Amino acid sequence: MNAEQKKWISKNNNLMTIIGHTYRPHFPELRDIAFFNDGSCVHPRSITGTEIENSKISLIK
Repeated sequence: MNAEQKKWISKNNNLMTIIGHTYRPHFPELRDIAFFNDGSCVHPRSITGTEIENSKISLIK
């Protein structure tokens, strides 16, 4: 995540932001900026994605 993305998320009340395809997955720790990234999605042994179920978000393979 770059500085502009952090600034935008912070200015917008830590609005949850979900993106994909920046090569490395990222899920925030508790109290971090709400920025989620499922990475590049396709790997030699699996495909990754973001799943939201029962109000919980997770990285799946």
